[in-house]
Amino acid sequence: MKPTILRTGLVVLAFALALIVPQAAAAASLPPQVYSSGPSPQVPQVFVVAPSPTGSGHSGGSCHAPGFNAIQSAVSAAPVRSIILVCPGTYREQLTISKSLTLIGSGPSQTVVREPGSLTTDSFGLQNIVDILGPATNVTLSGFTISGPGPAGVVCSVTFGLFVGGGATANIVGNAIAHVKDDPISNCNTVGFGDAGIGVGWINPSTGASVTSGHATILLNSLYDDEGNGLNILGAGSTASIVGNTLVGIGSQALSYQNGMEVDTFPPYAADPVTATVAWNTVTGYECPVGTNIGGGVLCGGDLETQEQDLAIIVFGPSTGTVVSHNSVYGNDAGIGGSSIGPALASGITYSRNIVHDNLYSNFYFYGATEDEIVDNLVYVSAPAASGAPCELGDTCYPYSYTLGIDLLGGSTNNTLSQNSVTVTADAYAILLDSLSLGNVVEDNALSADHGATTGNAAVLDLGTDVVTGNT
Repeated sequence: MKPTILRTGLVVLAFALALIVPQAAAAASLPPQVYSSGPSPQVPQVFVVAPSPTGSGHSGGSCHAPGFNAIQSAVSAAPVRSIILVCPGTYREQLTISKSLTLIGSGPSQTVVREPGSLTTDSFGLQNIVDILGPATNVTLSGFTISGPGPAGVVCSVTFGLFVGGGATANIVGNAIAHVKDDPISNCNTVGFGDAGIGVGWINPSTGASVTSGHATILLNSLYDDEGNGLNILGAGSTASIVGNTLVGIGSQALSYQNGMEVDTFPPYAADPVTATVAWNTVTGYECPVGTNIGGGVLCGGDLETQEQDLAIIVFGPSTGTVVSHNSVYGNDAGIGGSSIGPALASGITYSRNIVHDNLYSNFYFYGATEDEIVDNLVYVSAPAASGAPCELGDTCYPYSYTLGIDLLGGSTNNTLSQNSVTVTADAYAILLDSLSLGNVVEDNALSADHGATTGNAAVLDLGTDVVTGNT
């Protein structure tokens, strides 16, 4: 690990812990005292939810004498800016939160919000376990597990475990989002937006037009065993800060198409792009079985231009101001990628200080990227025989092969690759720029390919018109 990455990591981790540990501790064990039921102009009212005994229907109470037995009942009764404390238990209900509240569970292992058996469709046509909606809504939710699966045999039974839309703002801290999937897995998520863990904003899947936006801080959560993507950030002007989360895919299962995180700006709202900070996350286990038809005849496999791969982190379309940094990414089909969508180029994005290694088909690849900064990343391959797939006839890198280092494809232009450390094993090159690449600058990188026999500028295959200089 690079010293700069380690030092900065320790500082940020310490800062994050200073912020979150008191809240996490409060969520882990609810205090035993009885809370006052009287309103105060300065102190938020507190509502307590427990499965039993029968609630009083009022604010205040304790886990042994709660005000409510259902979370939604407390949400409906609570005034704006109230605090809802949820005692240990499994709550089989669908939540809609459209006012500013703080909800604190007893920790993900103790407080579970479970899909209730059927879900009502919300105003955006979605079936979510938890909805946070409304332009004046600012919700903090901490210390819960939000869990599927949907009812057995029902296809497309859940859209998101947790959804933020209608201009709402959410602080999602220290939760688990798990098992958001059909039973059995159905491939409802062919377009990548169904059966997903967390969604912020929404689009029309057929046209790419923005339907609604959302804003979220997503901090120190665990997302796993979700059929679709772990996280989707969509919709004109949506924003997200995604920091310190752990995402684990369902692995190589048939009928599954999933990415760890997608930050998507589609052509209809390219003028008002999604913006996100994606930092200090760990993402692994997003794989699409070779030969699986994920829809439209597209098969999973290693051809980065004509076949499908599941990525840990991908930014679609222009997202100027988006930063992807300090993430740990391994054990996926592909690690980190940026891709154009039709005429909307992936542009203005910074990828820095990520540790990306041992992904099956690609560690870093970009398709139609422009003016991105790819700086100070650590990329490596451990397996001695691992290499990228051959470029097929018609690919922009034919007759060579893709690499497991960094590949720029699809006419990527004016990007900067600098100060990266890239070590591959069986690949002949560490960096590939295809025949349509133009104006990219590849400089001051530490490069090693072909088991160390090829280094520096010689480890760059430039099939386009680019600047390659000063690499060692």
